[in-house]
Amino acid sequence: MKVYYLSLLFIPILAEAKINILLSYFDAFNRAPFNNSEKIAQSLEQKFIKNDGIKLTLCPLPTIYDEAYLRLEDCLKGQDQIPDLVISLGEGGCDLKLETSLKNLDYSFGPDNIGQERFNSPIITEGSLQLPLKYPAMLMYCALKNGDRKNIEISNSAGSFVCNNTAYKMRHYYPDINYGFIHVPAHDCFMLQHKTQRATEQLENMILSLAKKDLTKTSILPILKKEIQYQIEQKTGCEKDFFEELGKKVNSFLPNNQTN
Repeated sequence: MKVYYLSLLFIPILAEAKINILLSYFDAFNRAPFNNSEKIAQSLEQKFIKNDGIKLTLCPLPTIYDEAYLRLEDCLKGQDQIPDLVISLGEGGCDLKLETSLKNLDYSFGPDNIGQERFNSPIITEGSLQLPLKYPAMLMYCALKNGDRKNIEISNSAGSFVCNNTAYKMRHYYPDINYGFIHVPAHDCFMLQHKTQRATEQLENMILSLAKKDLTKTSILPILKKEIQYQIEQKTGCEKDFFEELGKKVNSFLPNNQTN
């Protein structure tokens, strides 16, 4: 397996006190007037401009198979130091979805932005059927109040379009980096302004919860039923709730509605 080691891509420098986060988003697709992941990412950038504990850098991606990953890799290599966390935002559904795993499958429900469609094609021929994400999803989820958590889905399928393609390649080629994917309300959701404001506030609070945290200890998220059940048995409170919600999705490993 071809794996890129971060030590070859970055010049070591002294660590700063700030948490360094690279946040990507997608452009509009399927003739939509805009992509809501861009609007939310830009709102978050403004909120963290003057934050002393968190540095947030944006990375725009095209909704194009394979090209999106290459653009994200360019943003990654353009950083002065290894990001503590990379998060990709994409449209999908009408509430936040914290993704936990990716599948080695491209399956289109419509073309990407240059007209490509793929049907049951592996993303990487020699790659694993499924890959777990590696980011502090449970910590971010449990940083929210109970009322906010009710509007967030813990998902084990990031779709099979450009979002999943991009995220799968990131986890395949950069297995050591902390990388997560979060779906945000799509541009055509009912009561979009309200849902966008709520999602932005939830993401802001999630990111704020990471300040002063040691993200070098971030664990890979479980994807097997027995792994999830073990976590359910070990955890209490909100942490247990997180894995119980994930456990409900563990058998749902099929192409779903189009997300980018």
